[in-house]
Amino acid sequence: MTKESLKREITITSFGGAGGAVTGSCHLLESGKNKVIVDMGQFLGRDDLAQMKRKNARGDEILNKISEGNPPILITHSHIDHFGFLPAYFRRGHKPVVYATKEAVQLMESSLYRSARAQRKFVFKNSVAFDSDDVTKTLNNVQIVEPFEEIPITKDKKIRATFCLNGHTPDSTSILLKDRSTGKNILFTGDMGRPTQLVTGGYNRFSDRFPQDPINILVTESTCFPDTSVPFDERVAMFQREINEAFDRGSPVLMPCIQHRYMENLEIINRSQKEGKIPKKITFYRDGPALADISEVYKNYSPDCFTASYGNNPDCYKPEDVKNRFRLDNLQIISDHEKSLFFSRELGKQKGKTIIFTSGGMGDDGRALNYLGNNNYIKNSRNTVIFSCYQVPGTLGADLLQKQRDPCYRSARIVKLEGGSSHATGADEIFGFHQRFNLMELERIVIVHGEEESRKLMETKLRETVYGEYASIKLPDIGERVELN
Repeated sequence: MTKESLKREITITSFGGAGGAVTGSCHLLESGKNKVIVDMGQFLGRDDLAQMKRKNARGDEILNKISEGNPPILITHSHIDHFGFLPAYFRRGHKPVVYATKEAVQLMESSLYRSARAQRKFVFKNSVAFDSDDVTKTLNNVQIVEPFEEIPITKDKKIRATFCLNGHTPDSTSILLKDRSTGKNILFTGDMGRPTQLVTGGYNRFSDRFPQDPINILVTESTCFPDTSVPFDERVAMFQREINEAFDRGSPVLMPCIQHRYMENLEIINRSQKEGKIPKKITFYRDGPALADISEVYKNYSPDCFTASYGNNPDCYKPEDVKNRFRLDNLQIISDHEKSLFFSRELGKQKGKTIIFTSGGMGDDGRALNYLGNNNYIKNSRNTVIFSCYQVPGTLGADLLQKQRDPCYRSARIVKLEGGSSHATGADEIFGFHQRFNLMELERIVIVHGEEESRKLMETKLRETVYGEYASIKLPDIGERVELN
């Protein structure tokens, strides 16, 4: 390493997914004159949005600073809190190259165009965050990357990137950056999957392909660190029990879903019906264009994106049958918003066992609002709402779960299925992921993408590990510049 490279400053500044905010991931790496942005996500939930505004994390001054030199943007995966701000960024005149896997781009495309159409329909024109032209500009600047293939991403080719599939979703990656100027290797975990997992198979399926170059700087998510990992059989049994108990009360089941979790729920129900663990005669409704998008995208994914395993059975599916796990008999589609409103009002007249899947996995957007707003469904104490994904503080889902604890609560039963997260959960799973990489020369750990409790607990537990004992650990605030030399 030359004297010049030793003096070259390398820093990271997080403009979202930091300071206790879980959403809005956006991390700027600076090395001399080179810059690289990892993720450009939306903020979700009342609390994270408030923090974003307090810190001015999406103000023009900040965005101009981020965009200076037109740095490339690397997208870890197609969850909106990791890519959803891209068209608004392009709308401001910035034109970076955006790197993402083919599978991520397929879902980004459908999600962004749908969002642009919704804004045009429901928002005053001068308040629109972006439109279809902005989405087209974004997608025209996307460069597809092959997983596990090292590519140069800066103009001088001094920084190279490897996108490593990590099992969180079929398109989800952790990104290894190699900076030849400083000799530092930086791993951004993004959202880590679990060791074994529905649909993708989990990170154990891919870990033998992870690069073994020494990691000097680790930028890690911490979302589910305080949680306890629930064994797969327990998780599925809980899922089945809640559905059966709702049916015993004569109640329909409402399941607000984020896109990928919808597909996991379909698989559990498909298998549960085949095993006789829930009734075979159920009428299913899919209500929400986001769920239509993910269904269509999954149809177009290669079978290689999906694992052959289910739970403890490693050979549950033959290659030609891996997509059949998502099929349900008697699935009906609610096509538009007006029909959704009518259906939600008339749901009490529905006969037989019913499960309604809606878009809006945290309750405060998508078609879920038609049922969870000021509506007879949520007011009826016989009804059941099952949330299966993480509820960001400040969202309607989180609020409903809190309200239900009040002894005076008399509305629908609200259930949060535990253990279903597609994030690595608890110290064993998260540290297990880290240790699939070469940490022998680890110098810095930056903890992001988690509530403050999660980040502080991770810091405490990291200091009890061999690699955490010698590396310095930082919990950055939004906008805080962290030196990595």
